[in-house]
Amino acid sequence: MPFTVSVNERDHVVFAGVTRGPYSHGDETNIFELCADKMDAQQTYRQLVNQALQLGYMFDSRDMDTIQDKNTMVGWIPSDKIFLNIIIIGWNVPDDYGIGYCVQTIKMLSPSTENK
Repeated sequence: MPFTVSVNERDHVVFAGVTRGPYSHGDETNIFELCADKMDAQQTYRQLVNQALQLGYMFDSRDMDTIQDKNTMVGWIPSDKIFLNIIIIGWNVPDDYGIGYCVQTIKMLSPSTENK
């Protein structure tokens, strides 16, 4: 499936598409949000983590204490099912993808390592 291109409410160009994930057992939604510079990418990253929290994703409290210094956060939706909803949000420097500063969001279903 090809990636779509749009402009979001932050006036950032966004590429979104579905890919087969190397470590998951299903498709992943990949979203790349292009940012103006490093500060913009870090701010966008923090906004997206906060939005994920409001949607019910859980992040390790130790990670939340150091969000200013991190560049990737992994969250999950609490569930007693075999599969958990996972979200990975990270800001990337131009060398990572060659497309300038961006925030990558990956949404996937991943096998649970424990039964809650």
